[in-house]
Amino acid sequence: MQVNSVNSTSFGSVHLPYKNIPLSKPLDKIKPYFELKGFGNSTPAKVREEINLGQAGVLTNKDGIYLIGKDREADKFIARQIKEGNIEHTYIEDTPETNFDGPVFEILG
Repeated sequence: MQVNSVNSTSFGSVHLPYKNIPLSKPLDKIKPYFELKGFGNSTPAKVREEINLGQAGVLTNKDGIYLIGKDREADKFIARQIKEGNIEHTYIEDTPETNFDGPVFEILG
């Protein structure tokens, strides 16, 4: 996993180091948009396999708390909500990029 700065254009799970803030503060920022599903001893990749598009995984381990969306777009949205809450965080680039293989087609309007 590659750690990127908060202003990076890369997306992935959002890492929140353990600080003296209640866990409810970051969770309250995303709760209106996602059903939260908690995970203990797991990895972001395994969490992604267990959640659907309307859910966000909350993974806790010795390094802190990870908020994980099903895809890059969900991760980007989660990170934006956390940033708006002025909560210290970093992006972890761990979401595989979507590759589209197939013919190009035009959308006519």
